[in-house]
Amino acid sequence: MNSRSMSRSESRFSSMFSRMFSGTFSGTFSRMFSSMFSVAVAFTGLTAQSDPYYGRISTSMEAFGSVFREITTDYVDQTDPQEVITAGIKGMLSTLDPYSVYMRGDESESVDRLSTGTYVGFGFAIARRNGVLTFMSVRPGFAAHSAGIRRGDRLVSVNGIRVDTLPSDSIRPLSRGPVGTTAEFRVVRAGVSDTLTMNLTRMSMPVENVDITTLLDGKVGYLRLAQFSRTSARELRDSLESLLQRGLIESLILDVRGNPGGLLDAATDIASMFLAKGSLIVSTADRNGRRREYRSTAEPIAPSLPLAVLIDDHSASASEILAAAIQDHDRGIVIGKRSYGKGLVQTVVNLPDESSLKMTTSRYYTPSGRCIQIGRRQDPMQKDSGMFVTRRGRLVRSASGVTPDTTITATSLPSPLSTLDSMGVIMDFATERMAAVSELPSGFHVDAKVLTDFYAFAGKQPAERRSALLAELEDVKAKAVRTHLSKGTLSALEQARQSLEREIAADLKRYPQQTALVLEAELLSRFGTEAERDVRLLTIDPTVQTARELLANGGYHAFLGGGSAQDQ
Repeated sequence: MNSRSMSRSESRFSSMFSRMFSGTFSGTFSRMFSSMFSVAVAFTGLTAQSDPYYGRISTSMEAFGSVFREITTDYVDQTDPQEVITAGIKGMLSTLDPYSVYMRGDESESVDRLSTGTYVGFGFAIARRNGVLTFMSVRPGFAAHSAGIRRGDRLVSVNGIRVDTLPSDSIRPLSRGPVGTTAEFRVVRAGVSDTLTMNLTRMSMPVENVDITTLLDGKVGYLRLAQFSRTSARELRDSLESLLQRGLIESLILDVRGNPGGLLDAATDIASMFLAKGSLIVSTADRNGRRREYRSTAEPIAPSLPLAVLIDDHSASASEILAAAIQDHDRGIVIGKRSYGKGLVQTVVNLPDESSLKMTTSRYYTPSGRCIQIGRRQDPMQKDSGMFVTRRGRLVRSASGVTPDTTITATSLPSPLSTLDSMGVIMDFATERMAAVSELPSGFHVDAKVLTDFYAFAGKQPAERRSALLAELEDVKAKAVRTHLSKGTLSALEQARQSLEREIAADLKRYPQQTALVLEAELLSRFGTEAERDVRLLTIDPTVQTARELLANGGYHAFLGGGSAQDQ
């Protein structure tokens, strides 16, 4: 479409919507719709004379506008026009994909955080545990840590507003504010009878991208990358160079498990640290087939360092771009679980009312040419999990996320301990145990008495926090009582319950070493960070240990020489 015809099309849309909304609202919505349709025309590149698509746009928009006008003028109760429009926009986006979203001005915080590398807050992460908002981590040096908040504490209110049973994102409006302003937090700590009141001051904080840098046995470096923000590449480069310059490592594990992604540029910058200059890292293609390639533009700092990238089913987007680039170039091995499978790229468009639209505008393709998107909006030419080949001829699949070279299905913790951990029992024990302790005793470790106390603590927890089977059995027994079943039946159910209780307790005691390690890490985290806790648990992490062994014993080179993926 040439510039002249584009101008006429935009003018027709603008005037159409001015007529539709004239007399209904002052210019805000008219301007918004006019802008929306100018953009729509510009991107379709079509005219009513050349393609019926243009006509369908016009008809559909007239219908949408007519419905909006009827609602705002004749609905039985007066409506909030912004709420109506927001619902309409979200309804439209719901037909596209999960990643295309409409964000009001106060909802774009996560995007801003990634793009700037900084944010204003108090220095804690919070989540719902057992129905209550619980502090999961506290960053040293910032407001929450300075005030004495610990992992495992429970949040009751902020500035007098009860939030303890609300979703974790409910406190975002309460935590926002200018640097230097304060908010009052009321906190409950297990083992402490009184509610704790703390005044926290908002601070400007850098995004924490590389939250673990450590050494493992065998001169293996370990870096955990939590997200891909504007500052991720610089942080990772600094951590890696520090290890390399001191001659501390002979191989590297890069962990992006649980990393939901972030900025594409950050992923390409990090991949460039390991790939030869000029290497294709990822390419994108829009609806019109226009492709853009992203290549390494700098010399790598670790061109031959043996490398393992760890992924799981929560590794998405930029994490997958990085892992797939390393895999397709046979630059390293990928270990863990199949990744999330997000092969779509979003663009953020600012809208006239200070809101924004994050919308999928292209698919991305790994160096071998595969699109890893799972589910809606797969590449129609790759829906059947087609086979592609890496640089050395290894087979990889499309439309299925990133499949590891070695798949790890084992979990870090044995089943009874894993249940207690996921239900927050271990966290609650540590919180209560350390409630009255202001300073960690020198040489602290978990001894037999601590283990015995923990077994007793776990045994007193409700059935649903110890075993799903025990909870089901107690539910069956309760129903039997309500339906007046015979005494013999009730007695048999009670005997089964007691037998299961004994078996659960005995099963837990079969793992004293793992239990002691997990308890010690959790107890010490009350005086450190969640990352320090996780470092201690790396020794029983099967994915990390598999990576370390492959890097150390020559299996690494066997994988990259060819063949297919293996399961362990």
